[in-house]
Amino acid sequence: MHKYFFICLVFWLFLKTTTAQITAPIQKINGVDYYMHKVEKGQTLYGIAKQYTIGVKQIQLDNQLNESGISEGQILKIKKESVLAMSNPTQQLVVPDRNHPISPANQDHHLVVAGETFYSISKKYQISVEELMAMNPALQTGLHPGDLLLINRNVSESIPSKKMGKDDSLHVVLMLPFFASVEDSLITPRQKVIRQTALQIYRGMLLCTDTLERMGVKVSVRVIDFENNVERLKSLIAVGALENADVVMGPLFKESIEIVADWAEKNDSWVVCPVPISNKVLMNNPRLIKAFPSDVSLWASTAKYVLQHKSNKVPVMIYKGKSEAERKKAEAFITSYQKSGGQNLKVSSNMDSLFNAVASMKDSCILVVPSNANGAFGKLNKKSASMLKKWIFGVSEWQDEVMQIEDIEDRSTSQLEFYYPRAFDYERMDDPLLDEWIKQYHREYFSQPNEYSTCGYDILLALCTYAEQRALNFSQYPLYFKGISSNADWLQVGKENGFENVGLVILKSDAGVVERVK
Repeated sequence: MHKYFFICLVFWLFLKTTTAQITAPIQKINGVDYYMHKVEKGQTLYGIAKQYTIGVKQIQLDNQLNESGISEGQILKIKKESVLAMSNPTQQLVVPDRNHPISPANQDHHLVVAGETFYSISKKYQISVEELMAMNPALQTGLHPGDLLLINRNVSESIPSKKMGKDDSLHVVLMLPFFASVEDSLITPRQKVIRQTALQIYRGMLLCTDTLERMGVKVSVRVIDFENNVERLKSLIAVGALENADVVMGPLFKESIEIVADWAEKNDSWVVCPVPISNKVLMNNPRLIKAFPSDVSLWASTAKYVLQHKSNKVPVMIYKGKSEAERKKAEAFITSYQKSGGQNLKVSSNMDSLFNAVASMKDSCILVVPSNANGAFGKLNKKSASMLKKWIFGVSEWQDEVMQIEDIEDRSTSQLEFYYPRAFDYERMDDPLLDEWIKQYHREYFSQPNEYSTCGYDILLALCTYAEQRALNFSQYPLYFKGISSNADWLQVGKENGFENVGLVILKSDAGVVERVK
């Protein structure tokens, strides 16, 4: 029988403790070895977790700690096999077993804040208390601030629930290059960037397992560090390291992705690439999913969004740009807009004349500028008084320019209001759901999340909620899922090819304040 090697990451970036520094005695409890750590004066739960290089939440779970924290002299159990400072550590991250069903994939979310009740939330979403509680059986014992509720106004009873995987859990393998065996002094700049990206994805997925546990969803996550070594990857597959996996998250690069995608096609599994990559990798890999849409796909989806929210009588003026990248984005918008039946579209490659024409129009119109070249934002901002009735679509770099204005009053007096598409967004202000998620991330990891963190969270959440109803049959049942930072809308790019996430987030910037409108 093949032996399974599941090699987990080491938090080398900020956790430097090694096993040589652990002096706590070891005690076997119910056949499991634990370090018996005695809490010293001034120690915190975070400091202890850092010493043993494990998560705070793991210590809380193993010791059934409540919110009152820890006290001097208290003995804490630290599971030896969970200590990531060990050489070649092995870890399996499993959400506690539950038997609660979840709602279908077409849901929204509601983050519970202090003072809310099932009744007040049901009124907000115009559903009954009974329906709300049925959607969230794991929370029927009571609500707590920070709980994430599923809200589904269109629950379909005609679709029978299907179980995923070999049992009723979703089995996920996170296969990323963490370079755990590479010393910090020897790691290359490229490896360091890859390692940090892998850690962000991993942390986002860990936070998702907490959410899924509260929802009553069963998922197991195995972590494999193959260090971006293709031969090592082949060996891991040969000894059965991916056996029983429903989904493999990763790898990150074309050659290794294609190897895993080939395995997935033969084993009725799926592979998700959690970083931006060319659509070429989807060719002849029907079991592969791209989490990040290309810029071209983003602007094609933006065209459909514009068409859905405007009258055909309103003209659309688009800047085609000078560079190849600008032209590709503009052409994607134009093609998608026209194929979807859009009319009254005017294209220009002259930015100044286009802006002057739009500013002089008395009636409303839509201006699309998928570029920040030639000082596009500055030119538009100077004409902001003439752009009040215009619906302007730009790029995220415009928001960066707004935020670089040092004088808050100058920023707030800018009358320019614009929209822009993103694949994943984690920087919105005054968004309760996202704010709470970021606070939770800070509490767990003492660092700032990025788009890869939210990708790891959203994609795993989408997969789990979808799998309960659809058995991961993306060819037969298209997926649409609204996450905290993204919208998943997976489209197959040809019968023999894989799926691209063409979902997008439309953000509105008004005097530098950003809100999500889609």
